[in-house]
Amino acid sequence: MQKTILSIIALTLFGLANAQINSSGACPSPAAQSNFNLTAYMGTFYEYAKYPSALEGNSKCVKAVHTQPSENVMHTVDTLVDPTTNESSDYGANATQISSGKFTIYFPGEVTPTSFSVLSTDYVSYAVLYTCEPASGNTHNTWIWIFTRERVPSAATVAKAKNVVSSSGFDLSPLTVTDQSNC
Repeated sequence: MQKTILSIIALTLFGLANAQINSSGACPSPAAQSNFNLTAYMGTFYEYAKYPSALEGNSKCVKAVHTQPSENVMHTVDTLVDPTTNESSDYGANATQISSGKFTIYFPGEVTPTSFSVLSTDYVSYAVLYTCEPASGNTHNTWIWIFTRERVPSAATVAKAKNVVSSSGFDLSPLTVTDQSNC
């Protein structure tokens, strides 16, 4: 089964077309990280937790590797493992920083770009990413990701990232922890 992953950043971002977190009203507009340093953000992040996504499913060992091919551009390669087949898949995309911590990303074969924000990162231990897209009627779909520099982060790192999620006005209960064992 083919899976689509957004990363960037995150990173990397995953499964935007089939969100499972749908809410009424317009998309919230939480602040992105001010004075975002794209160069410091480069390197490997591991997906610690995310809002559920139908396309990503229960993939394990999810990671995003970011490189910076030019000043305001980030290239991301997301890797995930299907737990039923143990097969690994890689997906790459380029994201352009449009303002501090805010990006537009084009996926191969897609005509319409997607945007996402880095809500917060300390560059050395965690990053929290967010995107939202209007859905049918007066509703929207929300995606949140917590990425960490360590495959198995410390409790303090997880607490710091979860605090960003909740202080940005988002519910922690939909977060599902990504299996990073036997990777």
